[in-house]
Amino acid sequence: MFSAERWALAFSGALGGAPGWEQVEEGLSLLRVLVPLVKPLVPKRADSVFAARLEKSLRLAMEQTGIKSRGAEYARRLLGLLARKNCFHRSEEIIRALEDQGDRLKGTLPVVLESAVPPEQDFQDALKLLLQRKTGAREIRLEARINPALLGGYRLRIHSILIDGSLRRQLHQMESELRTGPGSAGFSPAGGPVPGGIAW
Repeated sequence: MFSAERWALAFSGALGGAPGWEQVEEGLSLLRVLVPLVKPLVPKRADSVFAARLEKSLRLAMEQTGIKSRGAEYARRLLGLLARKNCFHRSEEIIRALEDQGDRLKGTLPVVLESAVPPEQDFQDALKLLLQRKTGAREIRLEARINPALLGGYRLRIHSILIDGSLRRQLHQMESELRTGPGSAGFSPAGGPVPGGIAW
């Protein structure tokens, strides 16, 4: 069974793990560049002949551009091996797993903030400070994305955790509560509070 985390651990382990993380970063940088370029060229069922040609082409390209680091060499080998094992289509997953390893090593917490309109810088700064205090992370890497479908509010993704404070979610929740009718748990027709912080 394929596991991007295991492939990422094998890659970083071969380069020395945490003590050799600079070399892992060099390999990771090359993977980020090469994978989008090479992926469309790799057939769904690559054979060992294709994999050998791919590795040779990458080696020649690296020689011509003067790329000689150990991390880059391992990146080339990894791409050849993925092609040989017919797993090249999973290469982006390995890149993400390597990025997660690096974040954990550096104490960086990647966070995606979605909102219907661009969030103000003061809000982003306050959110980073709050998350640092709550999680103990050394650094918060906040990526702001605009998603008009949220209508208002925000949605926060931290690894696999999703915190949805969007207006869209609140409206869906209200609609669901209205459908259940009076007498159902959480329904308050007389102006009382409703879960989600919305008052009637």
